Amino acid sequence: MSTRHISLPPELDRFVEAELKQDLFNSVSAYFSELVRQRRAKQIQEDLDLLCRGMDKAPPGPEPEEVITSYIKASRKEMENEGWQP
Repeated sequence: MSTRHISLPPELDRFVEAELKQDLFNSVSAYFSELVRQRRAKQIQEDLDLLCRGMDKAPPGPEPEEVITSYIKASRKEMENEGWQP
């Protein structure tokens, strides 16, 4: 475990103390740990949402083998014409 020391304005400190009095958390550390967990979960969900949106726009699957082969042959021909050596 690592230790952090924080400073809170009085109104936020009162809010945290009220949360503790309602037995929502066992300690101030537990309270802030939960806030960090929630923030991390939100960030992970935002990242997943971004990836899903990207996948929705992606083509449905790989090109057929003959299309890929024709791209390779065309690229090799172009490279030969430009004087590239394998």
